[in-house]
Amino acid sequence: MLTRDFIRLAIGSVWAHRMRSFLTALGIAVGIASVILLTSIGEGIHRFVLAEFTQFGTNLIAVTPGKASTLGMSGAVVSNVRPLSMDDAEALKRLPRVLDVVPVVQGNAAIEAGHDVVVSSHRFAGNGRAMIIGDVDGMVKVVAARDSDGRAGRILGVHMVGPWVTEQLGQAYMAVNWEATVDEVAEFIQPHPTLSELFGETVMALTGRALHG
Repeated sequence: MLTRDFIRLAIGSVWAHRMRSFLTALGIAVGIASVILLTSIGEGIHRFVLAEFTQFGTNLIAVTPGKASTLGMSGAVVSNVRPLSMDDAEALKRLPRVLDVVPVVQGNAAIEAGHDVVVSSHRFAGNGRAMIIGDVDGMVKVVAARDSDGRAGRILGVHMVGPWVTEQLGQAYMAVNWEATVDEVAEFIQPHPTLSELFGETVMALTGRALHG
């Protein structure tokens, strides 16, 4: 069969079955468009997530307190966690190719000047979870406004120093920003044993219902 005869036969078949040919072509076009659309969406999500992570830069390293060696289990009674100090920051700064070191302490606190306040604080040494992980150096301090009857009222600020305090700041932020009182916060049950119950224990002390003295 000559090429021109083949082309003539193909065109004649398409023309004879115009609707079928149209639907076939339409299905092929929709399929190709769907693949292109899904690929574009996936590539867009990939670039968005990558941009969110790379906005911090590729030359930044965060150093947090941790264990010099691991024992194969988390929260072991015997722990060698050593908190970071300013000496550690200076030592990191002296390392080759380190441009700068910025020590960070995170917290939420109110300025006590101009307020008649009541203060309560609890140390990590009395917390069961702190003893389990082997790091009992730390403190939680809650500052509340003194009401007209002399009792603690609205929570003005919270100070936290110790292991994993950045994981405990959530309820402190909520209490301060919602202008909650110590009586309102003290009604919530804290999970045990956790480091976060130090905040609840400190607030309960302001209500006169401390669990440990």
